[in-house]
Amino acid sequence: MRIFQPEVFQGNWQKRNYFEGWYIKCVDATQQKSYAFIFGVSLQQHDQHAFIQMIDGQTGKTNYQRFAFTDVAISQRKFAVTIGANHVNQERLELDVIFPDGQTVFGTIQFGAFQVFPVSLLRPGIMGWYRYVPKMECYHGVVSQKHSLQGSLTFDGITQTFTGGRGYIEKDWGTSMPKAWIWTQSNHASINNQANYMLSVADIPWLKQSFTGFLGYIDTGEKCYYFATYTGARLEKITYGSGGLVEVVIQDKQYWYHFLLWDGLTSGILQAPVLGEMSRQIHEAIHASAAVTIYSRRSQKSIFESEFSQCGLERVGQLSPLAD
Repeated sequence: MRIFQPEVFQGNWQKRNYFEGWYIKCVDATQQKSYAFIFGVSLQQHDQHAFIQMIDGQTGKTNYQRFAFTDVAISQRKFAVTIGANHVNQERLELDVIFPDGQTVFGTIQFGAFQVFPVSLLRPGIMGWYRYVPKMECYHGVVSQKHSLQGSLTFDGITQTFTGGRGYIEKDWGTSMPKAWIWTQSNHASINNQANYMLSVADIPWLKQSFTGFLGYIDTGEKCYYFATYTGARLEKITYGSGGLVEVVIQDKQYWYHFLLWDGLTSGILQAPVLGEMSRQIHEAIHASAAVTIYSRRSQKSIFESEFSQCGLERVGQLSPLAD
């Protein structure tokens, strides 16, 4: 069933005001070069197209190339997306694209084994039981928390190797992204190269109103801690300041999860969907930093703390109401 396979195509070509996008992040072994590529489709009634979108983490430069649906093949049975001469699946990413400003990117990156987010009947993905709710504005899935990379890409004639680097893949689908959200992710920890995390906090429309929903995990390399609205955890605090600084505190019955995030002012502008149309501009950094800590409520001491680099970070919309 596709509900347990977020990596496969969740939509159909008859949908309208619909989008679906696969987010593929690649970081080299030196942790100096980071790129994200988004393979997606926009089924807005008056402007239907597929696209490949790219962001350079160091410069914040972004690019967006459109494709006709005649150049697209997407499987509903396995993770396999083809847009023009570009392909992504569980084994590799292949790029051969010329962007509107003339930038060229081509090459192949092989993926190692995916660290797959565990699914079950009660939790068919990162969204938990909310994944069963029909007609939500936006659905979210984690395809691979972490995997190794091997190969290279050539940007405007300059080849960048990714061998020994690490990747991450997630996706979104639905009609529109939320009105406001914070999203962050990294698998480059200072204390344990197996550690990784992801956090998303958003304003979620619900029964003609809205609520603050969140989901995420911190994998210390020894144990993975999951927390979400559906687990009974509670958002204690969100504060934000200059320089892209964000602080988030979440609490459940056993732990506090503390995130201190800053984007380093190297964010780029990406296109995001509104009723399926890729007309909204948002800022994303993929060269951001974070300090992540888990505190035991019983002992009042930290049981995990690490800095993270090469973080993805989005701060979109009015953030302060999310903590109300």
